[in-house]
Amino acid sequence: MCAQYVEAVEEYRSMLRSVDEHSDEVRTDPLQVLHIVHNLNDILSLKPAGVGHTLNDSQLKDQVNSLKLFEVCFLQYTGWAKKNWTIFES
Repeated sequence: MCAQYVEAVEEYRSMLRSVDEHSDEVRTDPLQVLHIVHNLNDILSLKPAGVGHTLNDSQLKDQVNSLKLFEVCFLQYTGWAKKNWTIFES
């Protein structure tokens, strides 16, 4: 399992680097970035052996919260949440 965590962290970090490096040419959907950052943060919170930390790791939780807020505001602005809110009920 530890090797899978190491590989997942490497892949998520690679994706974040790619998003950053290509931000001038390509706009990445914030929901995709939220998925990456959230999953990376979850894995790092387990403190798996063999996974080193970067300077950006301490900012992941704040990034998750900012991206969630962005998505909620976007959904409210577009009216999607009002029209589709029943999918969140249960």
